[in-house]
Amino acid sequence: MKKIEAFIQPFMLDRVVRALQKIEGLSGMVVSDAVCVSADCGHDQPDINKRVEVMVADHQVESVLDAIATNARTGKSGDGGIFVTPIEQTVVIRTGERNVY
Repeated sequence: MKKIEAFIQPFMLDRVVRALQKIEGLSGMVVSDAVCVSADCGHDQPDINKRVEVMVADHQVESVLDAIATNARTGKSGDGGIFVTPIEQTVVIRTGERNVY
């Protein structure tokens, strides 16, 4: 299982969410605001971006990466980045079940 975390321009969020919703077996995502303070943001001032987090099975990684990259790309500085991290364990807080996601 992997966690895919993407930082994208706010105006690209709807496109990215729609593309991710089309991927079969994707159970959901978390979207939050993120403040970009890097020179790569394309501005001298901090910029508010969107963070999209998705937990996926290993076989879904490429589909999710393609969906995000294709639908978040403007070709200009500040488009964002995508990061993939392995997930070692999951726990359902309500039931205590482990590794069911």
